Amino acid sequence: TGHSREPAGEALSVLWQGTPMSAKAPAHYGMSGLERVVPGPTTALARLYDVALRLLDTPRFALFHRRGAGKIKGKEIGLDDEGEPLALTVALLTAPAAILSGDAREDSSEMRWILGQALSCVLPQNALLLGLPLEEAKSVWEVIVGAFGPPGRGKVDRKDAMLAETLWQTLSPRAQRRLKELLSTPETEGATFDLVLERAKQSGRRVGMFLSGDFAHAAKMTLAEHSGVDAEDLTRPGGLERLCAKVPALADLCRLAVRPEYADARWHLPTPASQRLSAGKLP
Repeated sequence: TGHSREPAGEALSVLWQGTPMSAKAPAHYGMSGLERVVPGPTTALARLYDVALRLLDTPRFALFHRRGAGKIKGKEIGLDDEGEPLALTVALLTAPAAILSGDAREDSSEMRWILGQALSCVLPQNALLLGLPLEEAKSVWEVIVGAFGPPGRGKVDRKDAMLAETLWQTLSPRAQRRLKELLSTPETEGATFDLVLERAKQSGRRVGMFLSGDFAHAAKMTLAEHSGVDAEDLTRPGGLERLCAKVPALADLCRLAVRPEYADARWHLPTPASQRLSAGKLP
């Protein structure tokens, strides 16, 4: 999740932790018909959730699985029918939660990919960006840059002036000072909203690939988010190199997949001592 932990992301984390201004009631997400996933051996999703929490040492968060029909703002949402694709919703409750919908009966690369994204999306630096509608998230970013960034960095629009005033009144002096420090660093000088949003999305892609251990699936899912590229090029000679040159997010995943740290975390090669121990136990 390193990409989203740069100063811009940390500023959003300070904002969320200082005042969960966008926290909504569970009814907003149609959560009355949801089943909370409890880590353990009961289902494939619960087992994977349990393993992910232990191995990645991530903060525990509320994970829900939608079984049956529901509504968000009056709009019908999908059923957990056989073969229904998995989908993720970030619920901005007092503590961010993740809602999965779709067929989650079997452990698969798809389930691991989307659960990895869920682990990342509920982190404080990503929750607002990925939980709010796009235009609202953009307004929040522009407001904190205009209100707490260096003079001339940004300007608060008249329509967002009330939000800026609310932040000045509700954020503690310590949180305000921290925001000013983070938004005055050289790293945030060129941090546009689109860049900060992409870092948050890439954070989820990285955790999703790590949890699935399936670079091919991660590559296909990443390319599906980018228009103007042909995912079929992955199967052609030199195709991966060409696609990495076009899509920085894919190049980043490729570099991560071949790093020794990734291999050490995913696979543990047997040592001579462990081999002797195993051999000694054989009849």
